[in-house]
Amino acid sequence: MSGEGEGKMVCVTGASSYTASGLVKLLLERDYTVKGSVRDAS
Repeated sequence: MSGEGEGKMVCVTGASSYTASGLVKLLLERDYTVKGSVRDAS
């Protein structure tokens, strides 16, 4: 099955935030490869 994002990569900054995590989920469901950045908790 070929998705609309197949073969495409995106970077989401602040991927652990509530809003960005929803975006990451949506992108993964649409077959995008997602790289996320998060801030060091310490």
